[in-house]
Amino acid sequence: MSGRVLHLVILVLMHITKARAAVEARDNAEIFSALCELMALADGPSTLPPLAADSSAEYDKIQRLNTYTADTKWLKMFVEDANKKTYHRTKPQTISGHDDWDKYWTHWIKAVTEVHEGTNMEDIKNLKTRSMPKAQLLAFQTEVRKAAETAFQLKTTRDNLVSQINQFTEELIKKP
Repeated sequence: MSGRVLHLVILVLMHITKARAAVEARDNAEIFSALCELMALADGPSTLPPLAADSSAEYDKIQRLNTYTADTKWLKMFVEDANKKTYHRTKPQTISGHDDWDKYWTHWIKAVTEVHEGTNMEDIKNLKTRSMPKAQLLAFQTEVRKAAETAFQLKTTRDNLVSQINQFTEELIKKP
């Protein structure tokens, strides 16, 4: 394959007019583009590396841990009707002064629902946070909240990047 490439490059170079003494910007752009296309053809099709596995399970676990360690006042804010076990799917109008909560609400409500239903809670219950001394629990809650916020930011960034990466095609990769 590389023998054919070398032959093609020599043919292209033989047909190029003699270079001028004063080379200006973009003088050889067309030739460079043609050579890049030849090299791309010689290398074969480009393949993007596969995306890393989606880490939604770990993200959800961090959000459940954050919810599980939260106080009851925080958890009651999500409950619409305790008897029917229904939850506010959007931030209630009664909660004011927290405009930034809208972006978190769907993630929080999913975690609250899973904690109340006991879904995927084995690992979290094994941490025995309920038996921690109050000072230790407060320190633990602080670190878990930081981890949950960082996880949210990383997930948001990753989701945005995935949508951008999916836009790439062979044609876009080969463009000079």
